[in-house]
Amino acid sequence: SYSSLQQIIGPDIGPNADSWFFRTIYVPLRNLKLSLSVTLVRKGENIVDASGRLIKNVGGDFLQPHRSVDPIARTFLDGMLVKTRKFDFLATFEIRNQIWLDGWYEYESIRNTLLNSKNTNSTFGGRVRMEF
Repeated sequence: SYSSLQQIIGPDIGPNADSWFFRTIYVPLRNLKLSLSVTLVRKGENIVDASGRLIKNVGGDFLQPHRSVDPIARTFLDGMLVKTRKFDFLATFEIRNQIWLDGWYEYESIRNTLLNSKNTNSTFGGRVRMEF
């Protein structure tokens, strides 16, 4: 496996996956910045039964090595397809020189196409930030 201390080396999306990232930034005022980013990830995960026994190894787990019963040729995004969509909105307002007020909202949707399940999560927050 391409790992160190049970952590993947490289992008954290792992094998048998792709990721797209888009961001736009709008500055309507000198001291106000608005940012919207979208992250789309598709991942083909290995298929396991209810007890956790590996049924089909499609290369979706970096800790699972190739076995002699696994085919050499693989289809990209084969197995259990999991699609993740993440939207981030950030507003930054500079109150005074080097003092900012930040506010953000994040929405994440994870859909498993094989199990036909969907999980969503949303968070928001804010902070006052000073830099010298």
